[in-house]
Amino acid sequence: MLPSTDLAIPAMPPVVAASETREQLQDAFAKFSETAISLERSYLRLREEVTRLRDELRRKQGELDAERERVRQAKALGEYSALLAHEVRNPLASMELFTELLLECGDLEQDARGWVEQLQAGLRTLAMLTNNVLRIHETTGTGAMSTLQVGNVLASTVQFLAPVANQNSVQLAYEDRSEGATVAADLSRLQQLFLNLTLNALHVSQPGGQVNFSVEQIEGADRLEKCVRVMVQDFGRGISPEHRARIFEPGFTTRPGSVGLGLAVCKKIVDQHGGRILVDTVVGRGSKFIVELPAL
Repeated sequence: MLPSTDLAIPAMPPVVAASETREQLQDAFAKFSETAISLERSYLRLREEVTRLRDELRRKQGELDAERERVRQAKALGEYSALLAHEVRNPLASMELFTELLLECGDLEQDARGWVEQLQAGLRTLAMLTNNVLRIHETTGTGAMSTLQVGNVLASTVQFLAPVANQNSVQLAYEDRSEGATVAADLSRLQQLFLNLTLNALHVSQPGGQVNFSVEQIEGADRLEKCVRVMVQDFGRGISPEHRARIFEPGFTTRPGSVGLGLAVCKKIVDQHGGRILVDTVVGRGSKFIVELPAL
């Protein structure tokens, strides 16, 4: 009798139908095809985006190069303008001095005196424009600071521009309520500030019109605890709302033939002295420019 032995018989794997295997393969291939198509579409979109970004980069680079060229040209023009203004200023001062000497002569006939006054007005206007070019391009701060009575500086400005006002048939009315109030300022810059505001008022005034000036010391003007306030008021056409935000920008102007530096220089000078400049304007009724400087 043969001895009995226990042999383990391995389990047979389940039999998978051929049709089920084909379905699994077809499903896997379909998913692979969908993934491939999706990847291809993504690649095409990515290539389009790269092309767009490359074109945008070229355009931006071109704009940047053009802007750099404009800045270079503007800088060169500014330097040339400042150099030219500097060279012109001294001859202008000499010619203005000669006109004053001519007016002091008692031998001039009435017609000749009128011609000299016209020449004097033109020279003074040209001198202010020349100084504006120098001021707008200067890189230094205020110059020699001293204690100045604002009322005296404003009064001398009104007197200095009297020939220009007479040429335009405009009256200048001056009122000093400052009681000798003083500020720490650079005299030449303060004079330029008042000259620009006055000339701006004269340009917008009609023949037979008037420009009002006033100076006073006030308390508690917002951030300035004590300040000297100067007001220059014209009765011209006023400033339209769309232009008010730009009137202090260098080069901005609505007057033909103007270079648009006067009010920009005013803003720069006021900022240099720690003050502020405001404008109150009504279209058709005129403008009032207000300058507030810290008082001593």
